[in-house]
Amino acid sequence: MLFRDYVTILKKHYKRTISVQKLCELLFDFVLDNATVENDESVPVAIGKDRISRMMNGKAAIHQFIRDHICDDSVTESLVSSFQKKVLPDLVDDTDDLIFQLMQKISHDNISPSHKAMFKRIAKKKTLAVFLSDTFQYAITNNSDEHFDEDKTITSPKIQAAFKIRGISNNNTVEVPLIKQLEEKIGYSKDDLLDNINHLYKEALSLPVNHYEPEPSGMLSLFRGQSYKFEYFKEKLISEFSEMLKIDLPEDFFDMGDLFVNPIPQIGRYGQFINNIDGSQEAKNRLKALNSIYDAILDASEKATFLSDFSELFYLELAIENTGNDFDEDVRVTLKFPHNSVLTPSDIMNFEKSTVNYFVYKMNSMMTIDRGMNHLSFYEDNAWIPPIDLQLPFNSSCNASFDDVQDVLRFFFVSNEEYDTVEVKFESINQHTTIAFPCPILLKNNDIKVIDYSIRTKKSPDIIHGKIKL
Repeated sequence: MLFRDYVTILKKHYKRTISVQKLCELLFDFVLDNATVENDESVPVAIGKDRISRMMNGKAAIHQFIRDHICDDSVTESLVSSFQKKVLPDLVDDTDDLIFQLMQKISHDNISPSHKAMFKRIAKKKTLAVFLSDTFQYAITNNSDEHFDEDKTITSPKIQAAFKIRGISNNNTVEVPLIKQLEEKIGYSKDDLLDNINHLYKEALSLPVNHYEPEPSGMLSLFRGQSYKFEYFKEKLISEFSEMLKIDLPEDFFDMGDLFVNPIPQIGRYGQFINNIDGSQEAKNRLKALNSIYDAILDASEKATFLSDFSELFYLELAIENTGNDFDEDVRVTLKFPHNSVLTPSDIMNFEKSTVNYFVYKMNSMMTIDRGMNHLSFYEDNAWIPPIDLQLPFNSSCNASFDDVQDVLRFFFVSNEEYDTVEVKFESINQHTTIAFPCPILLKNNDIKVIDYSIRTKKSPDIIHGKIKL
């Protein structure tokens, strides 16, 4: 896509008629007003009407100053805001056709599939300002391949990616990452579980017990079944747990009042036959409260085992930032931690089976990074991840494998006598973009001071080395 194609398409989608001259002046001013200029460099006041006319007719090159400074950091940082304020308000409401036509032009360009995919990811109405600013830069730099008799020394500005690793803290990226207690990420403690169960006991104790069981009469006598008795195994567990919590239960605590089992079964939502419990609403509320206590105790038992293994661990959230003026692809990051400081899939597989299953099937959400940061892109948008079935039922028959744990952690781990190495790959990273790592890195301790890292990319022949200070 050439710059004149970009201008022609953009012009057609203005609400009111705008001349090519005015539109080009507006776009060029985005560069002229924000370029980083050397002391001895002169800045054109404006690009002349004749030059714009010849440029749009393919008879002249884009002004050298524009081409030299289109990818300045100062220009790139201001472009999205400029388009947001000075272009988007004047465009038609339905911009789908604008996006489609620009993407059609880009699809025919001789650039890599990942570069085209980068444009496709931002080719949306909600990111229209970003899309227009990036395609504007692309159209200018793409014209650098054109040669004209009047300007035989056309050169492209130096375009390259530049990467560094940043931390994430308090919904923002930071230079110095923080190692945090994993219990914060889990979202509950053993005290929270006990407080919830205590609350459920109090609710059940506050409910009245309906001791009156009316004798069936008339037609009801033909259909009324046996009085309902609360299941013994549930009663036993609830009673034992109340003793541990030092909660006194009255003798009639498990009295079900006038509840009875309807002998005519009902058909459940999946076609199975189920017994229907009938009786007063008071008695039904009591049954519901007792079942809630039982379920909460079982849930707390599962969570307590998980907490005993995980709550004393730590975690670290990181992001990679491309501070350069070009995208790059096949970006591979290697982090070196002190030996035996990273929790690996092998370490997790050494936990009890119930803990491993709970981690894989119930605690997926713990292994995510907060999406409340608008300036941050996320790994799922950048690369394919093996799917995890969050709806998979969790019970004693579940048997999570090493691969299941690896899918949740999403890193590649290698350990030796000196280092624990963590590796992650990003398919592509756009210029001036920060992408969160796929998930937190789980750590066994928080006394790590420095992490060495290296970054390899497809476009760069050099390996980037750096240190993360904690």
